[in-house]
Amino acid sequence: MNGEFITDYPYIYSYAISDTITLNAIPKEKNVFESYYSSDTEFLQNPQFSYNQAALTSEDTIIVFFKRDKFSFYVPSSFTPNGDGDNDVWKPVGNGVDVTEYLLEIYDRLGTVIFTTRDYNQGWNGSVNLGDYYVNSGVYIYRLRYKSALGIEFEEITGPITLVR
Repeated sequence: MNGEFITDYPYIYSYAISDTITLNAIPKEKNVFESYYSSDTEFLQNPQFSYNQAALTSEDTIIVFFKRDKFSFYVPSSFTPNGDGDNDVWKPVGNGVDVTEYLLEIYDRLGTVIFTTRDYNQGWNGSVNLGDYYVNSGVYIYRLRYKSALGIEFEEITGPITLVR
């Protein structure tokens, strides 16, 4: 309570009459908060829940509901790495991606790998292996291998990237 993590249930907490107890549900991996339910309230969508009881003794049951995080992935079709600060890095983004099981490769038109990363947070800036040589405008191919946070099997997708300078 109030900054402590509760991992054992049921949890008994003693407090003074004027104390306010704030509960904040923090989902474990691959889950998102859905709602609270207390014996004296209806379902609450707000993950902050304050409970203030003026009686000397009180008992309440608070149930927290979690649901699995939905998996989605977006892969941009083009980018413009011209140094203007807008759209300078090409990077797929997803929700519910297992970031420890991620591989991104970019190929030129001859099939040579010009960029590779296992870091989900790293995008491609249009250079060869993040070096000083930048490729020309054109169409490049990406290969993306990943696992959803819920899945067991690897997924692989490929497609074109249009680079415009």
